[in-house]
Order: sequence, then structure tokens, then C-alpha cells
Amino acid sequence: MTTRHMDALVIFGATGDLARLETFPALVGLVERGVLGLPVVGVAKTGWSLEQFRSYAEASLTLNHIDPTSPAAVELLGLLRYVDGDLDDDTTYVAVSEAMGSGERALFYLEVPPSLFGRIVQGIATVERAKGARIMVEKPFGHDLDSARRLNATMQE
Repeated sequence: MTTRHMDALVIFGATGDLARLETFPALVGLVERGVLGLPVVGVAKTGWSLEQFRSYAEASLTLNHIDPTSPAAVELLGLLRYVDGDLDDDTTYVAVSEAMGSGERALFYLEVPPSLFGRIVQGIATVERAKGARIMVEKPFGHDLDSARRLNATMQE
């Protein structure tokens, strides 16, 4: 079986509670297991710098009883990139594309409300990063079958 490796992990909503409570600790676990060694691009609209974003991730690790000076945590913090931008602005997606580097396959992790899924997918396509990409959503995918179908149609546009 052939496994397609990703070239970047892009997390939309990377400054939210889910990232603070679960995502950053999980990423350290992936680094420890040797399966994460690629750019991890956080995307949010907070007005933060990269250093503030890294401090947030470090505080998350401390909160979750992970030593931020451990080798895996230090490696993760070094992999972090940050794009501060409005999801309705195409320049945000240009900045995301630049932060990802030259790789052609990314995993886009959407830790945002479902109402933003379609706009993010559109932005990814606008900067020609959809081909070979994977999108993972963290929220419930609709509240019933009809809403899930509408959301699925939005994601495929």
C-alpha cells in the first residue's frame, strides 16, 4: 500500500480553544512518534506575530502537562508558521500558500465553524493549493442529513 505524504499541515482556527486544549498536545505526540516534521501553518485573525503564536502553543503544552522544553515540543515549536488574516480576503490565502513552502500536498485542518468551510475551500482553490490536498473538518458536519448534504455540496464547489 502506498502512502501519500503531506508537505504541510495548515490549521485554520489555530488560536481557538480546540487548538489550545487538544491540537497542540496531539501534534507533540506526532513529533515524538516521528510522523510530523513538516511546516505547521496556523491561520487566524488575532493580530498576533509568529512569536505570539508560538507562545500560545507553548502555553497550551504547559496547560496540558507537556514540558515545552522537551525535544519534541521544541521541534514542534520550530515547525510552526503563522498567518494572521481575514478568511474573506484572498491575500490571506496567498500568505498561507507562501508559508506552506513549495510542497504540492497539504492537509488543511478546519477548526472553524462550518459556515466558513466553503469560503476556506474557495480560498485554497484560488491560490491553486487544492490539487493533491486533503481537508479535515473538526466540527459536526451538519445537524441533520439535509444540512450535511448542503455542506458537502459547498465543499465540492
